[in-house]
Amino acid sequence: MTQYERGTRLERTVHKRLTERGFYVGRMAGSHGIADLIAFDVRRVRTSDRRWNPWLINVKMDRHHVSRDEWNALLTLANVSGMGAYIADRSGPRRIPQMWRVNGPRDHHERIDPLLQAVPWELLPIVPVSARLIEPTWSDLSDAGLGSIVDSGIVLDTD
Repeated sequence: MTQYERGTRLERTVHKRLTERGFYVGRMAGSHGIADLIAFDVRRVRTSDRRWNPWLINVKMDRHHVSRDEWNALLTLANVSGMGAYIADRSGPRRIPQMWRVNGPRDHHERIDPLLQAVPWELLPIVPVSARLIEPTWSDLSDAGLGSIVDSGIVLDTD
């Protein structure tokens, strides 16, 4: 099995695990770009203070092999677009994919572990299909701060 096939298998595994947990996941196959996956939280049940925060995910076999330039480009793109920057690798028990949130830019010789925060799969419980949204509803967009629904139609928030 080639490195490309291993990477593709890992991307598909992360895609499947996030989809099971109520995320809508887009895979950018063959892009060789900054991110391999983009995930949107489309669960019906969320707390009132929670916003839609798409995840920009770079999938690697080992998180320590992300170059400084790739790391900082992922973080910059995520910050500019209002997304969260994440790295997925095979560092979990029995080589299960592990998600890591990127919390800051990286210097040349800086250790990366203090800049990462693990996202345990237990915090993202499996969501039954009935609790998932196929498309976002207007109330979800309103929760995200993108607009609000009133009786006469949509009114965009101006603040």
